[in-house]
Amino acid sequence: MTDGSARRYYRAMEGRWRGRLALTIDLGALATASLGTFDRLAWRFSAWSGRALGPPWLETSVDATGDAVIHTTRVRQLGASAASGLETITIDPDGRRFVLRGTHRFAWAPWRGRPVEGTGEVAEDARGARYAFDYLGARLVQTTRVEGEALVVRQETAFSLGEARLERVAR
Repeated sequence: MTDGSARRYYRAMEGRWRGRLALTIDLGALATASLGTFDRLAWRFSAWSGRALGPPWLETSVDATGDAVIHTTRVRQLGASAASGLETITIDPDGRRFVLRGTHRFAWAPWRGRPVEGTGEVAEDARGARYAFDYLGARLVQTTRVEGEALVVRQETAFSLGEARLERVAR
């Protein structure tokens, strides 16, 4: 495997990260989105909980010591886990592109793991990445960019925008 920008990026991101997730959901656009009932209710709950309880914490970890990258994500609201994910990122031999595969779970249905699969590419300077995958029935595009000691995350669907500035909490 080429020691390209993806390998350099994920090695630099190893550890645990945490920050507040500011999530805005356009309820009008959500109402017209082609989503299943469960997914629509989950998005509506996310909109309500963010307004009622404040922005949740986004916690993530990266382990790039093996051939594949292991990535975890957890969204916490009032200290309780609202959603979690475990993904394996397989870097393409070109050294920049990757495939992401894993499972996401939600507090309201923890027995129901939702498979996730997507693709992405790391920037040539190894300081950011772009991911695309389906999340709760919607196509989500996530971009990340290193800014100083922080990782800035932007997650966008046709009806939502999430932004977080993650700080490293452990290596």
